Amino acid sequence: EGIRMLKKLLKYDWKFFWKVPAVINLGIGILTLLGVMSMVSPLWTIDSSPIEALLGTSLFFYYIALFAGSIGVSVYAAIRFYKNIYTDEGYLTNTLPVTPRLIILSKLLVSSLWNLITGFVILSSVAILLTAGEFIYLDLDVVTVFSWIPYVWDGFWALLADYGLHPFAVAFLGFLYI
Repeated sequence: EGIRMLKKLLKYDWKFFWKVPAVINLGIGILTLLGVMSMVSPLWTIDSSPIEALLGTSLFFYYIALFAGSIGVSVYAAIRFYKNIYTDEGYLTNTLPVTPRLIILSKLLVSSLWNLITGFVILSSVAILLTAGEFIYLDLDVVTVFSWIPYVWDGFWALLADYGLHPFAVAFLGFLYI
């Protein structure tokens, strides 16, 4: 009985929660696309102080947008939790024939999943922009960039090992963070 009710709670929580995080993630995707298009532009090859200032300013706002998107999903989750539990809407939620633990678990799982999705979108965005930067500024072809990926990962894991961190420990801590 509890699993069936949890599935229903998850379904309805997902249905009412997905809109804002989806728009935030879409916005991050659009910013990534604009960033890649901007990098391809010949404007950046001009050696000029105002152009360099514009590049620095656009990168600053890109980082702010990533930060705001990440925080925005978490804040939205908190607001949804508050409205769904402590307001008039919460009165209806608390009259459901389900334990309070299942209600909280449902909200926790949905918001955690959206935080995980948003984290993946942000990491993908940064990876795409860095790859685009390698193409443009190092004048590389696609094969060269993708042939570097195993070396970059090996270097990343070696760096973690230098600090005494095991990859599974990092993954576990990342999961706990989310």
